[in-house]
Amino acid sequence: MIVESGACAFSREGAERFDETVAIAQLRDEPPVELAHRVLGRVASVERSHMGFDAATLFVGPSTEPAAASARRLMALAVAAHAAASSRLSELVVVVASPHATEQLRAQLLDLVDDLMLNPDQPLAVRVRFAAQPTAAEPESGVFWRLNNDR
Repeated sequence: MIVESGACAFSREGAERFDETVAIAQLRDEPPVELAHRVLGRVASVERSHMGFDAATLFVGPSTEPAAASARRLMALAVAAHAAASSRLSELVVVVASPHATEQLRAQLLDLVDDLMLNPDQPLAVRVRFAAQPTAAEPESGVFWRLNNDR
């Protein structure tokens, strides 16, 4: 699980189901490229130990800055390379928790998905989950409500 700054993956109450999960969260004021380097280091460490990941999830923050987009690409390519070397990992799930994600962020992520799925050397299935826009008559609920609120 990779968690960018501004994208909360779980609340304290829901953390117990992640007891065997490797979570790499972006630290406060950490540049995106440093998060990417830590992710690449962790993936390399797992491969050196002849282990593998069963699942990969990237929780995306709201940033559309070029540095954030480049770091996302590096992290996704690392996951794709690991999936090519591991029979257990077959897809990357990208979660956009904010129901107010900008069109620019959505476009960046869909471009990333195209790059990963159409890569002839390391094709990787990618599933993108965008938070639903809450309606005025319907309060926010479900998994994305928990992701957006630190309660």
